[in-house]
Amino acid sequence: MEEICKYAALNLYHVRDYGTLEFRHHPGTKSIKALQYWIRLLSEMYTSGLKYSKDEILTELNLLSTTSAYVNYLRKMVPS
Repeated sequence: MEEICKYAALNLYHVRDYGTLEFRHHPGTKSIKALQYWIRLLSEMYTSGLKYSKDEILTELNLLSTTSAYVNYLRKMVPS
């Protein structure tokens, strides 16, 4: 499983190992609205990273076990 996650677009293992979040790519678009959303998402992720300690984030991530749990966590970290 760790090998699969290593090559995912969003690598959560770096939170555990280095205290950083690694993401690898944006799918590409010509849509200004989609790019604005992507920039906002990155900005909100950065801001959330400043609000919570590494231990708090790791505790939350360790409790997540389903896709819907990850989606709900993302909604908490990056409010609409």
